[in-house]
Amino acid sequence: RPLLVSRINVQLESGPVANRVTIRSGADRLVVEVPANDRRSVVVRMPDGVPYRRDPSVPTNYIYMLSIESESGFIPMFQGGSRDARFLGTFVRLVPLYQ
Repeated sequence: RPLLVSRINVQLESGPVANRVTIRSGADRLVVEVPANDRRSVVVRMPDGVPYRRDPSVPTNYIYMLSIESESGFIPMFQGGSRDARFLGTFVRLVPLYQ
């Protein structure tokens, strides 16, 4: 049977730099302040999904729009002696909440 996502739990974790994260779905827009080396969790309402069925033998799935934007970040190489030269914003974990 198809599973519909009515809300999604967005878990955010920052590194050594505080961050402001903007989350947009078709039904919600949230701005979350995440202090340095801390975590925040918010629940975002989701719009109706777009039906998608790749294979007739499986139930219809749904596709949802979600945008997550990190305002700042850090480079581990310059923060703690790591050799990691990537620019990292916020670690994000998504947990769907089904109807």
